[in-house]
Amino acid sequence: MNARLLALLLLFPGPALPQGYAGLSDSAEGFAPVTAPVALAFPRDHGAHPDFRIEWWYLTANLRGADGADYGIQWTLFRSGLAPGADDPGWANGQVWMAHAAATSATDHRFSETFARGGVGQAGVAPAPFRAVIDD
Repeated sequence: MNARLLALLLLFPGPALPQGYAGLSDSAEGFAPVTAPVALAFPRDHGAHPDFRIEWWYLTANLRGADGADYGIQWTLFRSGLAPGADDPGWANGQVWMAHAAATSATDHRFSETFARGGVGQAGVAPAPFRAVIDD
């Protein structure tokens, strides 16, 4: 392939191919559709909704240290369904979990991520009392 043809291909790429959410699948068939309006009911709706493809829980805060400096923290727990209705016990469970934590200052950004599998006690969310956990 000559350099001009390669340059044209890079400048004018073809259409993007479907990859599905996070590469999980091209189809969300079988997962519950997101519709509006929905009446929320707490504490029930603090918990997981495994009929949906993805959901997440956030904790964010702005802090001031003893030194007077400002800091930000963020922790997010994501739940993704590999297949519809896959909230089975044990390793047959089709829920995967990912957590992301970050701490920032005016000059620094630190972060960490971890992954876990549902159904084996590695991760989950309980509505009452509210708990959102991954690993320990």
